[in-house]
Amino acid sequence: MPISYLSLAQIANLSVTTLQALTTTQVSQMTSSQVGALTGTELGALSASQVHALTASQLKGLTATQTPLINDAIVFDTTQLLALNGTQLNAFTDSQFAALDATHLAALTAAQLGALTTTRVAGLDATQVSGISATQVKGLTKTQIAALSTTDIGEFSATQIGALTAAQVAGLADTQAAALSPTQLAALSASQLASLTTSALAALDATQIGALSAPQIGGLTATQIGSLSDTDFAELSATQVSGFAPSQLAALSPTSLWSLDATTLGALTASQAAALTTTQFAGLAVADFPKLSATQVAALTPSQIGALSTSVLSAFTDTQIAALDATHVQGLTFTQIATLSVTDFLRLAATQVGAFTATQMGALSVSEFDVLTPTEVSSFTSTQIRGLSAFLTHNLSSTQVGELTAYQVAAFTSGQIGVLSATAMGAFSTTQLKALTSSQMGGLTLTGLRALTSTQIGQLSTTQTQGFSTALLGQITATDLGTLTSTQVGAMASSQLAALSTTTFKALSATQFAALTTTQVRAFSTTQVASLDTTGFARLTLAQFAALTAMQTAALAASLMPTLSTTQIQALTLTQIPALTIAQLQQFTTTQLAAMTPAQLNALSVTQVQNLPA
Repeated sequence: MPISYLSLAQIANLSVTTLQALTTTQVSQMTSSQVGALTGTELGALSASQVHALTASQLKGLTATQTPLINDAIVFDTTQLLALNGTQLNAFTDSQFAALDATHLAALTAAQLGALTTTRVAGLDATQVSGISATQVKGLTKTQIAALSTTDIGEFSATQIGALTAAQVAGLADTQAAALSPTQLAALSASQLASLTTSALAALDATQIGALSAPQIGGLTATQIGSLSDTDFAELSATQVSGFAPSQLAALSPTSLWSLDATTLGALTASQAAALTTTQFAGLAVADFPKLSATQVAALTPSQIGALSTSVLSAFTDTQIAALDATHVQGLTFTQIATLSVTDFLRLAATQVGAFTATQMGALSVSEFDVLTPTEVSSFTSTQIRGLSAFLTHNLSSTQVGELTAYQVAAFTSGQIGVLSATAMGAFSTTQLKALTSSQMGGLTLTGLRALTSTQIGQLSTTQTQGFSTALLGQITATDLGTLTSTQVGAMASSQLAALSTTTFKALSATQFAALTTTQVRAFSTTQVASLDTTGFARLTLAQFAALTAMQTAALAASLMPTLSTTQIQALTLTQIPALTIAQLQQFTTTQLAAMTPAQLNALSVTQVQNLPA
């Protein structure tokens, strides 16, 4: 009778002797239910050959409670192992599972391995781990991978390492990452390595970091790069550094970046050098900058140049300085230029200084400007000239002024003209003076005017003198006024004439007075008119006298009235006559009154008539 006809109760009550007497054929004929009915004693009594006789279908009948009761898991062949589910596998005792050799483990599917508990996985020894295939490795969860001991991780082959998924790599603990050999690390792809957590990457030592290839380095994220220690980073080779993307380099701390030796730094490409941040450059030590080649320096941006400290700028080699073009030079900040030593400034080529912006020109110190050659000075553009600071402009020497072209002189602002020293102003040549505009002359100070010789002043055009400010004209003395030609005075604006002090006004020469138009005369202030003495009054032409306004006429000193000639009396207009004050009329002589025309007499007011002298 086939054994499959026995009831479950009968199966459960078989004696050990009877059970062990079953042939392998009889064992293979048992149903899965019958196998599931076997007691622990019965299962433990099965011989290895009997266990081997169990089919996959029969094994599925085993419960998790029954599985560990079999004497040794090693008695299962690979086909039988494939029939066990995760629950059954996890039910093995530690000794049973430990008995599974690499061949048995290699027979398990990825799903079976993936179903193992972390405790079960953690119990695997190095030999068992080494037998797991790449496909099985992929089936492990990141939690299972994380449960492996550092020794187990160290036994992974290059093939197994290469089979790890991004999620599994991301699940590696710091200690596991630190246990990877350089050979294992080299087996990781760039994308796998990029999955490591920052702490795991930071756990790698300098030797491990040094084993990474340029493509692997190039695959690291900016955050990962930033987690590397200065010591680790310093171990990178030139080849590895050449694999960095610009964004990766930008993530480095200044200390990490500049921990590289000259050879490694020299391996940076132009695009890599240009990607370095201003913060990184601001952290550049004096000893570091000479590590950069001229080609790398030439690739730097103006912002990077502007981030360098003055001490680092001083550390530039002549070759590095020569690599700076106009754009680089224009990246120098006001402070950098202002604090450059004369020695360092002299290392700049004429073309480099010639590239300075107006703002940079304003940073030049007197000492720096003093060492410029005549050729360099004469090559400055009008924009650059306008950028010179007031302090530097004031300290221009007569020699430096002499080096300026007329075009450059014409570029000075009125403010710069105003701060030029007497020495500089007096050094202007005829050509330079003629280049000054009326707007520039508006900045001329009394000191500047007095620095000009009478010959220089005489060479000024009326357009230029018309630019004199009223503030300047309000300060000039009779002596200063005497240096102006009658033509220049005659071209003055009414506001300029009105700005003259009474003392200076009275000093107008006869020639200067004669050059004034009636319009200019009418611009005299009443205070100026009132200050006229007999000498000054006598310089008025008949037309000028007749041009006086009613207010100006009334402002004339009464003491001047007796000096009026008959012609002047008769030149008084019908507007001027009513403006005459009582004090003025009472100074008229009988001869003067007799010279008045009927129209003039009729223009007198009743009060004026009543107060005529007897």
